[in-house]
Amino acid sequence: MEALAAFGLAANIAQFVVIAGQTIEKTVYLSTKQQSLLAENADLEKIVQEFIGAVPMIQRLDSNILGSDPKLKMLAEDGKRIADEIQQKFDNIKARRAKRRRTERLFTTLKELRMKDELDSLSSRLAAFRSEITLHISLKLLDHQEQIRQNLNGYTESNHAYKNRIEAQLGELTEKIDSLTFTESLDEGDERVWRGTSKQLGELVRGFNSWYPQMLDFQKTQRIINSLEFSQIEERRNAILDAHKNTYKWVFDGDVANLKSWLTTEDASIYWITGNAGSGKSTLMKYIREHPRLSARLRTWAGSRKLYVACHFFWSAGTPMQQSQEGLLRTLLFQILLECPSLVSQVFPEQYRRPLRHWEVSIGLRWTTKELLDALILLPSMISPDCLFIFIDGLDEYSGEHASLLEIIKSLGKVRNIKLCVASRPWLDFIDAFEGNPWKLYLQDLTMSDIETYVRDHLESHSRFKQLSIRDEDAARGLVDKITTRAQGVFLWVYLVVKSMIRGLINADSMKDLHRRLDDLPQQLEDFFDRILASIDNFYKTRTARVFLVLAHARTPMTLISFYFLDHEEGLPFDPESFLLEWPAVNEMELEVITTKKRQLIAQCKDLIQIIERPKDPIMFNFTASFLHRTVIDFISQPRIHENLIKAAGVGFNPIKTLFETNARQFESLIHLLPRVYLKPYLRNWYLASIYYAREIEVSLGISETQQLDQINESLISYLETRGMTTYSFSEALSKLFDGYNSFESIPSYKSFPELAAHCGLRLYVSDKNQRAEILLLSLKPTLCIEQTSGFVIGRVPDELQSRPRLTTIPGRQPYSNTFHMFTAIEEELYYYQRNLVPPIEPVRVRMRRTSELSEHRMTPVSVPQKESKTRVLKRLLLRLRR
Repeated sequence: MEALAAFGLAANIAQFVVIAGQTIEKTVYLSTKQQSLLAENADLEKIVQEFIGAVPMIQRLDSNILGSDPKLKMLAEDGKRIADEIQQKFDNIKARRAKRRRTERLFTTLKELRMKDELDSLSSRLAAFRSEITLHISLKLLDHQEQIRQNLNGYTESNHAYKNRIEAQLGELTEKIDSLTFTESLDEGDERVWRGTSKQLGELVRGFNSWYPQMLDFQKTQRIINSLEFSQIEERRNAILDAHKNTYKWVFDGDVANLKSWLTTEDASIYWITGNAGSGKSTLMKYIREHPRLSARLRTWAGSRKLYVACHFFWSAGTPMQQSQEGLLRTLLFQILLECPSLVSQVFPEQYRRPLRHWEVSIGLRWTTKELLDALILLPSMISPDCLFIFIDGLDEYSGEHASLLEIIKSLGKVRNIKLCVASRPWLDFIDAFEGNPWKLYLQDLTMSDIETYVRDHLESHSRFKQLSIRDEDAARGLVDKITTRAQGVFLWVYLVVKSMIRGLINADSMKDLHRRLDDLPQQLEDFFDRILASIDNFYKTRTARVFLVLAHARTPMTLISFYFLDHEEGLPFDPESFLLEWPAVNEMELEVITTKKRQLIAQCKDLIQIIERPKDPIMFNFTASFLHRTVIDFISQPRIHENLIKAAGVGFNPIKTLFETNARQFESLIHLLPRVYLKPYLRNWYLASIYYAREIEVSLGISETQQLDQINESLISYLETRGMTTYSFSEALSKLFDGYNSFESIPSYKSFPELAAHCGLRLYVSDKNQRAEILLLSLKPTLCIEQTSGFVIGRVPDELQSRPRLTTIPGRQPYSNTFHMFTAIEEELYYYQRNLVPPIEPVRVRMRRTSELSEHRMTPVSVPQKESKTRVLKRLLLRLRR
C-alpha cells in the first residue's frame, strides 16, 4: 500500500502536464486566431495565471518517495525543467510588458504570439512526457492491483459492501488505463505505449483523484485495524480442545440450564459460567461460541438489528497480551471493527484524522490502555441500535486487578444492546459480582452425564476393553461409574485417568488391574501431577525438567523448531543453515523432523504439555508448545516443584541462560532467511529476546553475554555484506532488520551495539580488538527496554518505571509473573539489596592481553559494607522512591 503515496505524486505530475499542455495549446491557438489584440492580450494573461497556479503541483514533491522510485524521480525532474522553461518564457513576457505603455503592450502581444515554432517544440515534448508519466501511473497501478485486492480480502471478508465499493473503483480505473495504452513490440521486448489525448489524460487523473481518497480511507482503516491485532489473538481459543461428541448438549436445553432463556431475554445483560479448576469451563465456552444454535437464539434477541459477536480467552500461561486488559480490549475491538471497518473513523477519530505520511504506512500504532478502553466504551453508541454479544473466558486468568476488569464488564452490561457471557473460577471477587444474578451456571453440577459419555466412548473404542467387557460386563460398567463418580465434575482429572486406563489396556491389564490402577490414582489434581512427574523415565528426567523450566520462564511462545536449538548440547539432528535453506519450500523429510519433535515432547513430558497449531503462521513455525492446563502452571509454579525441577535439570543449568542461547543461535543460524517476509518478525523477535535475556542474566547472575551479542550483530552485518557486496555500519544493518517496524519509530539511530546495549542497561561490555580486550562497566541508567506483548518490541523506559519498581520483575520470581519490561535501574538496586549485594556504581576499565583469558566474564558481587546497614540501604532506596 505504500505505492499509493507514489501514485498520488505521479497524479500531481500528470495533472501538471495536462494544464501545461492546455496552456501551450491555447497559446498556439491565439497565435493563429483572428481576433482583436486587446482580447488576445487578456486571454494570454489568463493562460499565464492558470499555468502559474499549476506549477506548485510539480514543485512540491516528497523527496523521500522520489528517492525510493527512480523512474518517478526522473519524471519529476523532467517536469520541473519543462515548468521552469515555460515559466521563464512567461516571466520574460511579463517583464517586457511592465516596461511599456498600454499601446506598446498591444504590439508586443503580437510579437509574443509569433513564438509558434518554440511552442510547437514544447508541445511535442509535453506529449512525450505525458505518455511517460501516464505509462508510469498505469504500470504502478497494474503492478499493485493484486496486492490491493489481497489487502482488501485480508480484513473485509465479512463486509462486502466496503470491499466491493473500492474494488469497483479500482476496476474502472484499470479498464480506463487499459483502453488508453497498447503494447508495442520492440527489439528489446514489449513495452506499453500511451495512445490517449491530453483530454483523456486529464479524465484519467481526475478518475484517480476521485478514487485516491477511498484508498486513503482504506489505508488508514487498515493500519488501525492491523495495529489492534497481535500474533496470539486466536491462539488460546485454538488451543482449547473441542468438546467430545454428544457432550454439553444440555447447555441449550431450557430444562437443565437457563442459558437458552437468557439469550433471548431483552434486559438480561450478563451470564456467568463458573466451575472448579479443570471442570471444562473453557471447553464449554468454545462449544457455545461455535455452536449453530447460538446464532439462532441471538437472532431472536437481535431481531432485524445487525449482530456483532466478539470473544476473548484469557490465558495466564501465555504472553502478557493474552492475560492483560490491553489484550482483551484489542481483541474485542479488532473482531468488531473487522466486521464493520467503516466504524474505525468514529471509534478512533483522533488517530484517523491524523495525516498519514507515506513512511508511516507500514509502521503500527502504539496504543495506551486508556485509548483502547475509551474506544470500547464509545463503540456501543456507535453501533446502536445494532447488537453486540461478547464472550470473555478465564476472568481468573487476568493478570491485573480483578476489580478493574469487573468494572469494564459491568459498564458494558449497563448498555441495552449488549450481552456478555463470562466464565471464571468461583473466586470471591467473582462470587461477589455475579452470585446475586439469576443468570448463571455451576458447571461441575451438570457434567456427570458428559463425563460418563466421555469415559465410555474412549474405553469402549479400545478393542482390549471390548473383550474384557464381554467377559465381565458388570466390572466394565462399574469401572466407568467409579471414574464418573470420583471425577466430581473435574474433566481434566478424567482426561488424565482415561489416559492411564488406555496405557493399562495397551499393557494387557486385566479388568481387576484396571480397577486397582484407578484406586491407586490420586484424587486431587496436584497429587496427580506429582505422580506424573515421578513416573517419568529416569532417562528423560533431566531433559523433561529443562523443558518445563524453559517453558515456565519463556516470555513469548516457543515454536517446536526452538527445541532443536535448546538441545544443542546433545547435537542437532540437522544443520540449521542447510535445513531451512529453501524455506518455505520444505520437503516431507524436513516436515517429519517437526512431527518427531512433537512426539518426543509429548512422550517425555507425560501429557503435561500440549502442542498448539497456529494455522496463520508460516510452515515449520506454526506449532508452539505450552502447558496442558492452568492447573499445571499453578503446580509448576509452586516453590517445592520449581526447586525439584532445578535439581533434576542438573548442575549449571539456568533456564534464562538457555533461553538466551536458544534465541541467539536461532538468529545466527537463520539470518540467511532475512529476505523471507514471513520470517522477518521471527528474526526480530530472536534479536530482541537475546538482549532481553542478556539483561536478566547480567542482573541476576552477574554474567556478561555481550560477546555472544557481538556475534549476533556480526552475523547480521556479514550476511548483508555478502548479499549486497558492500560495507554496512551497525545502524544500517539494524535498519534493514527493523525496516518498517514500529519498534524503532521513536528511537534514535545507534552507531554501535555497545551504545545500544548501554542504553538497554547492559553494564558489562566486552570488545575484542587486536587480541586485546576491554571490559567496560557502565553506570548508565537504562533508557530503553525490551517489552513483551505478543512478542518482543523495543521502547523507551517510561518515567514512572524509573521511579517506581514493579516487584514482580525481581529475578528469582515464580514463572509466569507477567513481566512487561526489562529491569529498571531502581529494580536492579532493590534486587541487589534483597540479595545483600551492592552493584558496581562507578565506571571501571580493565585491560587484558589475550581474549582467551575472557572465557566467562562476571561482575563480582560485593557484600554490603558493615558501616552501611540494611536499614540505611533501605532508607536510601525509599528516599529515592519518594523523589
